[in-house]
Amino acid sequence: MTFATFGCKIPMLLRCRVGNTDYGPNIIRQIYVHMVQGKTEEKFPYTMYLYNMVVNTIENAKRAGEIANPLPAEDIAFALYHSFRSVTITWATEDGAFDLVDAFRRVFDAVLGMKAETK
Repeated sequence: MTFATFGCKIPMLLRCRVGNTDYGPNIIRQIYVHMVQGKTEEKFPYTMYLYNMVVNTIENAKRAGEIANPLPAEDIAFALYHSFRSVTITWATEDGAFDLVDAFRRVFDAVLGMKAETK
C-alpha cells in the first residue's frame, strides 16, 4: 500500500449509515463543537492519532521518490492534517453535500504534488 492509498482509507471511517440516514456529518459537527468549547487538551496536530507514523511514512515516501515536495516531512504532515480538518469541517457544515474521499484526494494532489491512487 502506498502513502496515497493509506490516506484515502481514512474517510471511510466517517461513512456511518443506519438505513437512509448518514450520521457522518453530525458526528463531525459534535467533535468540532467539543473542540471549540475547549473541552480537549490535545495540541493539533501533534497529539493526533497516528501523527508520528504519518511523518515517518512521508519521510519514507520522500526517500523512495514517491513525493517530490521539498519541504520537511513534518511540514507536509502539518499541512495535510490542517487541510483535512478544513475539508472535513466544510463537509460537515454542508451536511455531507460532497464526496469527502474525492476532496481528500484533491488535498493529497495539492500538498504532495502527486495523484492519489484510487482503490
